[in-house]
Amino acid sequence: MEIANFCESFMIFRNGKEAFDKLKAIIIADAKLPDLILLNLNMPIWDGWQFLDEFIKIP
Repeated sequence: MEIANFCESFMIFRNGKEAFDKLKAIIIADAKLPDLILLNLNMPIWDGWQFLDEFIKIP
C-alpha cells in the first residue's frame, strides 16, 4: 500500500478489541475515521467478526 501510494497513513492494531476501542474513541471524539478498514478474520482476542458485530452498534 505504501509503495503504491494508496494512502498517507496507517493505523495498525494487534487484535480486534484494540481496534474497536481505538476506533470507537475516534468516533466519540468526532474525528475522521479511516477510509478503509482491513480485517483479519482470525485476529486474537476478538476476531474480525466479533469486531464487526460490535462496531456496527456504535451510533
